[in-house]
Amino acid sequence: MGVIHKLREDIVSFIITLKKNSPSLGVRQLAILTSEQFHVQVSKSSVNSVLKKATLSSAVGRRPGSSDRSEKFSIPSAKKDQISKNMKAVGFLKEESPEGRAEIHVPVEKEPIVERREPKEARPSFEPEIVTAQVETVRRRREGNGIPISDGGGFVFLKAAQWDVSQKSLMAELFTKYIRPTMPEHLDSVSDLFLFLKFLGEESEERLPAYKEHGLWVLNNFGRSGTREKETLPELKKLFEWEKTLRDTPALANLGMEYTSLKEQTFLEVKGFKLSLEDGSELAMDASMILFGGGGLIPSSSYSSLPIHKAMSQLSNCLISNIQSAIFHMAPGDVRCDRALYDMVAVFENISGKRILRVSVVDRKDEEIAGFSTIPFQKRSFFVGISPNQKEFAELTKAGKWPAKKPFYYAGTDKVVYFAETKTGLMATQVNESVGDFRVVTVWKDMESAPCWAILTNQSKGDGEDVLKAYMSQWPYLGESRQEGAVFGPFPDLQEKEGEKNAGIFVDFIEALNGYCQKHFFPSAYSGINIDRLITSIYGVPGIFWEEEGSIRVFLDAKKATTVPLADFEYAVKRVNECHIFDYSGRRLWLEI
Repeated sequence: MGVIHKLREDIVSFIITLKKNSPSLGVRQLAILTSEQFHVQVSKSSVNSVLKKATLSSAVGRRPGSSDRSEKFSIPSAKKDQISKNMKAVGFLKEESPEGRAEIHVPVEKEPIVERREPKEARPSFEPEIVTAQVETVRRRREGNGIPISDGGGFVFLKAAQWDVSQKSLMAELFTKYIRPTMPEHLDSVSDLFLFLKFLGEESEERLPAYKEHGLWVLNNFGRSGTREKETLPELKKLFEWEKTLRDTPALANLGMEYTSLKEQTFLEVKGFKLSLEDGSELAMDASMILFGGGGLIPSSSYSSLPIHKAMSQLSNCLISNIQSAIFHMAPGDVRCDRALYDMVAVFENISGKRILRVSVVDRKDEEIAGFSTIPFQKRSFFVGISPNQKEFAELTKAGKWPAKKPFYYAGTDKVVYFAETKTGLMATQVNESVGDFRVVTVWKDMESAPCWAILTNQSKGDGEDVLKAYMSQWPYLGESRQEGAVFGPFPDLQEKEGEKNAGIFVDFIEALNGYCQKHFFPSAYSGINIDRLITSIYGVPGIFWEEEGSIRVFLDAKKATTVPLADFEYAVKRVNECHIFDYSGRRLWLEI
């Protein structure tokens, strides 16, 4: 490969596209990936210069800057074959092993949250009274910081969908090209509030005071009533005026075409991943890592797919480089664990014959949209849930002498559970390799009941509480059924369409978010229900909003939704919490009812 000093425009665009799609990729990985794609030598310093110029040079794993929003991740359908042939895995240093296969030494560019803790000080006493006092303190502090929402608290579902499909405001990305140099200072927040106001039929900023106690106010990052009113009114006025001047101009048609393209890319979803192994077998898993299985069939449901930006990050961080542990909800199998559990263990333990040769990324149409064939040979860490209904549960959780149960308060769901850690040698007997004992954290809902769940892991760092915290950050409802809520049967007229709003990108985008909610958050009986009906039954319910360090919480007063069964609200809240959603600033979203 020849040395290139000044990068061509197509190479620069390729680097920016990859970085925006997978922010966790480092400059080393981007340099190797780009070099392989264009058959030229691209240095890390060249990549770093491109990222700095595009304000994308934040630390690995952090959300990059987005002042230049013109570049977008794109997978046109016509390019899928080319992508699957040409895209390689993220870059790694390679050396030839005695067997002739590339052994990969992974550069550690980001420390995992749990996996690499320094030795910690002794934890406080686990006396029940102390734990109870700590929990009550957290709850009192939360109650004192709440912002009442008189109407529209349920719009949090639409905001959750908006945050889930993109790491930044897509409206702000669209507007940037058309409203310079008079761009509002708080473009992301103002653009999103403008989006919802336009959807609700507002034609100016004059009625903004009516929304100061509405969910849209706080959910679009405007905090307590009146705190940003002086800034927001003139900024919203700019957007309303700009939108009016844009009508009946060629720019409006251009904006519409850009919106159509951006929407298609944003709502592209990945169904799952197929791992091709050395012995010719396959291991497949859904993108959300709810389940995995042997063979090429991806276990999936209507809500197990992920938006492409989240899926590619999951693939890079959890499977290829494994800078974060893979966290599977549950081992496959109803009465007993499928053989796929032990195949997964062999894959993650990097056992010969079960090492990964290739990873295919599959969309919801079961078409491969990307393939990665430079996969590191290394041990990977994982967590997987084991149900008491599975035969292996008794074997995995047995102990010659049980350690004392310890209480654990998980603030995300505001619940206290009890746990104890033991070890098991079952995995070594099943994979026929000397892999050592694995750790098992057994969980109880209270001190007297039978255990409700177990977490199996090969992670050696941290203690039992760290294991429990890491697993519950992704799957917080231990041992609880994932079945759908009540059927929306008593209201047959809810399927009827009402009068359509004026056509436009604002209405269309909110409708798309509503469809995302129906597919990923709500029970299947809600599919196709008109959004106007959902505004009165779900999106319009009141609630309370809290801001906490690293998270935002919304309590929904489901009792005020007299036409919606409580079980449906409970289902939707759990689904959102299990989707691991963050707002644009990186705060985790938690819902309660």
